[in-house]
Amino acid sequence: MPAARPEVAITMPPSHSIENTAPVVPSRHLSVDHVRIAIGDRVLLDDVCLGAAPGEFVVVLGPSGSGKSSLLNTISGLAPLSKGAITLGGTRVDQLSTKQRTAWRLRNVGRVDQHGDLLPELDVFQNVALPLRLLNAKRVSINSTVSTALDLLGIGNLSDRQVTSLSGGEAQRVAIARAIVTQPSLILADEPTGALDEAMSTAVIQELRTAAQNTSAALVVVSHDPSVRAAADSVYRVRHQRLVPE
Repeated sequence: MPAARPEVAITMPPSHSIENTAPVVPSRHLSVDHVRIAIGDRVLLDDVCLGAAPGEFVVVLGPSGSGKSSLLNTISGLAPLSKGAITLGGTRVDQLSTKQRTAWRLRNVGRVDQHGDLLPELDVFQNVALPLRLLNAKRVSINSTVSTALDLLGIGNLSDRQVTSLSGGEAQRVAIARAIVTQPSLILADEPTGALDEAMSTAVIQELRTAAQNTSAALVVVSHDPSVRAAADSVYRVRHQRLVPE
């Protein structure tokens, strides 16, 4: 018989009990106001404005190299602003210190990338549990929290699987489960269908949308795949360093 899984001893407590240097606020609305994104002297995007309400699915379409990934990095506080303001739930992300942004991002942002970025040395359960382990939380069982996220994506039966044995669609479902396990205010997805066929792309986008709605998270997806726009509530397109709403 396989060895029993050791009991995991960390879980996500209510948000008020997490030691977090970022402010705790009730709203979950994302607002990006007149933001400029540049690398050195090269301006990628300028005067960018977009908003996303809880449960809303916003897609940004544009070709490779147009600054879409840089936009997500900037929204999540990974990259600095040249100008403008980014607010999530009343918190000015661009005004947080590096330490505060790290704590804020872990608690408030879930991320899904093109290839999932799962850790191959961990199984599915451990990958999804990782954000909860990284939170400075009280020591109680997180098994039910992770199981709920996996069941929501229809992959509870994959809990013990090594991620290297997963199909592309399965790996993206695990990545989505990991992104929502902390019940973030914001989910960011960077080309989440880029490595999938058309049928699986449609399924993954619908699962992202459903996960965001079920957790009341704003969802921002950047893609060069025009089929993604069909599921979105709001669509922006990158044109001449601007975001143009459709």
